[in-house]
Amino acid sequence: MKIKNISHQIILFLLSVTVISNQISLIQYFAYQQWYNFASVVISFALFGFGVSGLIIPKLRKEIAEELNRVIQKILIACGFFIPLSILIEKYLIGAFDSYLVFFDVKETIKFFFVVFNYTIPFCLLATLIGLILTSFAEQIGTLYFLNLVGSGIGGILFVYLLWFIEPQKIYLLNGFIIVFLSFVLQLFNHQARKVTLLVVNLILVILNFSFLFISIENEPSQFKTLSRVKNFPDAEVVFNQPSPYGRVEIISSTLLRYSPGLSLNFVGEIPQGEAIFINAESAGFKITNPIQSNFNFLKKSTLALPFVLKQPQKILILNSSGGVEINRAIVNNAKSIYVTEKNPILSKIISSQFEENKSNEIKVINEDPRIFVEKSNSNFDLIFHPVIEPVGYSSGLYSAQEKFLFTQEAFQKIYDDLDENGYFSISCYIDNPLKTFLKLLNTLKEIKKADKTKISRNQILAINNWNVITIILKKGVFNLDEIERAENFASENQFDILVHPFKRSEIKFNSVIDSQTLDLIENVVSNKESKHDDYIFNVTQSTDDKPYFSNFIIPSKLKIYLDQISLRNLTYLEVGYFLIWLAFFVALVFSAILIFLAFYSIKLKSKNRRFIILIYFSSIGISFMFIELSLIQKFTLIFSSDVFAISFIISLLLISSGIGSFLSHKIFPSEKRSLFVFPIIGFVLITFLISSNYIVSLLIDLDGLRKYFVSGLFIFPLGFFIGMPFPFGIRKFCQDDENAIPFAWAINGSFSVLGSVGSILLLVNCGFNFTILLAAMLYLFLGFFIFLKDYLVKS
Repeated sequence: MKIKNISHQIILFLLSVTVISNQISLIQYFAYQQWYNFASVVISFALFGFGVSGLIIPKLRKEIAEELNRVIQKILIACGFFIPLSILIEKYLIGAFDSYLVFFDVKETIKFFFVVFNYTIPFCLLATLIGLILTSFAEQIGTLYFLNLVGSGIGGILFVYLLWFIEPQKIYLLNGFIIVFLSFVLQLFNHQARKVTLLVVNLILVILNFSFLFISIENEPSQFKTLSRVKNFPDAEVVFNQPSPYGRVEIISSTLLRYSPGLSLNFVGEIPQGEAIFINAESAGFKITNPIQSNFNFLKKSTLALPFVLKQPQKILILNSSGGVEINRAIVNNAKSIYVTEKNPILSKIISSQFEENKSNEIKVINEDPRIFVEKSNSNFDLIFHPVIEPVGYSSGLYSAQEKFLFTQEAFQKIYDDLDENGYFSISCYIDNPLKTFLKLLNTLKEIKKADKTKISRNQILAINNWNVITIILKKGVFNLDEIERAENFASENQFDILVHPFKRSEIKFNSVIDSQTLDLIENVVSNKESKHDDYIFNVTQSTDDKPYFSNFIIPSKLKIYLDQISLRNLTYLEVGYFLIWLAFFVALVFSAILIFLAFYSIKLKSKNRRFIILIYFSSIGISFMFIELSLIQKFTLIFSSDVFAISFIISLLLISSGIGSFLSHKIFPSEKRSLFVFPIIGFVLITFLISSNYIVSLLIDLDGLRKYFVSGLFIFPLGFFIGMPFPFGIRKFCQDDENAIPFAWAINGSFSVLGSVGSILLLVNCGFNFTILLAAMLYLFLGFFIFLKDYLVKS
């Protein structure tokens, strides 16, 4: 069977499935090992492999002309070799780098670059294969690009399903087996390309890749992740371990494990033993081992008990289950009706099982994201309670590029609206140094508007702290004298300080952990003196749904001040997550510049002017496509309440719809002149989506299950359909009469897609969703104008 009949289409489709599956599996792999900030780097080096492949394809021109089948089979074998090898090299030769140390330890920096290079090789080989097929059959570009994008989309969908059963690194290895098995099957049926040596090598790799699927390859988390520290306890034991699309869920048991944030130093009783719960090696809660036999008095001696001291709430909503310990706090304080949100179905079952025998309290564990629940809820609560925000990821900026839609201005407004009259919203955080998390929470609370559209006043906010935790209470109403007296007595008995007093400036008596300048700043915030607050060195303004990056505390315009007052070394330690994105961007910038330089001087085109036209055209569609993809992932993380579901759904649907658009592009726009209409259409669709995005989000949040996916698809499909057309249009217009033009365009598109992927993260974090989508729309409109002007000048 000749490859140019149908097998090249099968190869292209299956390769596309594995490419996208490899990308998302490595995102999950590094999310466990490092943090989600590394996701943008994964996408970047995957796309960088596509750019490099554009340089390789012209070098294979002679071999392709002689025997395309054999070239493809050799590269398939190389893919099947390097995919498992890359995992083994990173695991046993290079060793995992540590995000925290990249800026401080030269060895870790070198490891970082080696890891990036190591995983670029398989993507480069896969991209070379895809580019070879597209180049060799350019006359079928619409059909082939359709198979490429649809295959990628299906790869994203299959990946999410497999995550319930298989760890990400095993999915990565499974893709290696699929590729080498595909090569083996093709050799068996392709008599012309069959060669005994290749067949034997291929068979050996099939056996090896299959064996790797049954060999345990552990993914060790960073030493700075909470799980790593807990596992160092002498008798620490993993009692539960299950992969899921939400991340790997682990429960650790140890006789040394105790949990009571905000506990008074006056407490002299016993804190019961428990089990720590982790998702992707980060703390997700705490479970009391023997709740029936345990004494829960310690829960009354914490700053988190303040709302229960002020009055007796009957109906409580706990945002995030925290493993169940906060349910125990509500029970010990005689709450009658307790609602708990937990989006992870595995944790939801674990928590429900703890309270099955409790008949005296009405406990409802709701398997839903807390932000989604408050948006959909028509109920009102006496108390809405959020457990203490865990310190590591937030205070160090490791989540600076991860969306936290529960901590935005819009979320806090909805929480406030869901309170009963005189109800409380309680949220706690650890004290970081310099103080950032509390100030951002305080500023977000201050932006809430009451029913009369005026902002929250000082006499509605109360905050207390011990030596390491601050608990803030927002009341839907003014604090009365009885509540203030109760708070003052509770603070005095437990040696807590009243950090924010509803009626006067606070005095620190017991815990001198916050400096006088910061106390002045807190006073300015609660007194609405914004001019003073604007002078603070860090970004502590409220996060919004447009920029939901709660843990982003850096103000780029104040970099010089940071360097003068903090030093680059200390700054990168304090905000390592944010600077990792910039490091990824500069690495991508350097590599892309090298790629473009090599493309210009190693790929010879018939016309010099064509180089610059292809550069402008394919760089623009590469950047703008990534702007759209990453922006939609950000927005749909709110709708689907999960990074992985949002990434997989958006990438899959966008690529499938783009593939269909590519396939039908020549039929819808048969002439070049008509094809120009696609650019203003894309601009119009993007701007329309931007204007109506708040309405779309509100509509989709109210939907459940398959209806949410179906209606989301209706909104995304038209956009994906039209943005799939510019690539095949460009190939037909600029590349079809020059055999080297397609590899050149492939290299340019891949290089600028690298910049677009990391650049879009920086834009989203610093400028927001609206700006990034608007910029993408402007790029597409510019392209339409650029081609129109070029054609007009040529005719003239």
